[in-house]
Order: sequence, then structure tokens, then C-alpha cells
Amino acid sequence: MLISTTYTHTWRTGAAATFAAYPRWGRWGVVAVPVVVLLLAFPMGSLQMGLWSVFFVLFMVFVHGRHVRALIGQGAIDVVLDDEGFTRERPGVSTASIRWTATLGVRRQFGLLVIRTAPRSVASVPETAFNAEQLARLDEFIRMRNSPTVTAG
Repeated sequence: MLISTTYTHTWRTGAAATFAAYPRWGRWGVVAVPVVVLLLAFPMGSLQMGLWSVFFVLFMVFVHGRHVRALIGQGAIDVVLDDEGFTRERPGVSTASIRWTATLGVRRQFGLLVIRTAPRSVASVPETAFNAEQLARLDEFIRMRNSPTVTAG
């Protein structure tokens, strides 16, 4: 499997990449906690709690927006996926290569190919960067990678 592509993050893919970096159990908290606190503050009549929860929601949107903006500001990124691992390069800036055996998982979600490289670190590539043939090869690779292996003992 050798797939080479170039992509640039958009606001949509940047937001999806930011959200994908959270562990599965943490994704619910990112969305639910501010909403629940806001819904509980106003019926209880606590104006101070309501104001703090509104501030908290706005602060979270601001922080995530800055992170997404930083992803967009990276510009064009070249990605090469092969049988050994994957290489992510920002031309003229940096290159990172990781072997597949060192990754924690590979999956497609939120319109991205998400490669977990550490517990809270992901490398993501928008699905729009791949053509139909490349996506089919990626699906086959993910299926083969995630299938259980049988060992004779």
C-alpha cells in the first residue's frame, strides 16, 4: 500500500481533527458539561453561576477556535502512507515519520483518517484528500490492521 497525497486543513476538518484528539469518553464532556451547567444554572436562579457558565462556554469556543486556526495556518501538508508506516511533511519546515507498529490505532471518523500516535495525540488527514481508489485501499488496510490474528500455540 503506497498512498501519497497533499492536503490543507479547512475550518471543518480542523474542528474535526481537534475533536478527534479527545478520548472517546472525553468527547461527551466537551459538549455536554457546558450545556448541562448552563441548563442547571438558570432554573436554580443563580445568576453568578449562569454568568460563569456562559463565560466558560465562550472560553472553550475561543480556545478551540485558536487551535483550529493554528491547524489551518500550517498550510499544505504532504502525507505518504506505505506498508512500513506514514510520513507527514510540511515542505520546508518539518518531517515526521512513524511506523505502524508504534501507532495506537487507525480509523476513519468525522470525515478524517485518524491515526492515534499517543494517548492524546492524533495525526489526521481529511478524506477529501484521497480519491475513491485510495479510500478503498485505506479501508482494506484498516480492516486488515484491526482484524484479530490467530496464533498457534
